[in-house]
Amino acid sequence: MDSQGIDMRVLSLSSPNVYEWRGEAQIRMARHVNDMTAALVKAHSDRFAGLASLPLHDIEASLLEIDRATQELDLRGVMIGSNVAGMQLDEP
Repeated sequence: MDSQGIDMRVLSLSSPNVYEWRGEAQIRMARHVNDMTAALVKAHSDRFAGLASLPLHDIEASLLEIDRATQELDLRGVMIGSNVAGMQLDEP
């Protein structure tokens, strides 16, 4: 980062994020990824910020994870892909 003149980097999980898992496995994976992201951010808070992954197949679990990620893990926000399991975000 230093050699490229980058002061801060925002960390998030790229596609397909946690969307390939289903049910409880997706919830567990989102929590695990968010815990690992938070640990990296905490270890290097002067260089990294983090965005949480959400288990979007479960709305209630996603809402709980938003609260946990932003209030307990101090992540800055959430990452939402342009589609989840091949469905666009604006599909019913």
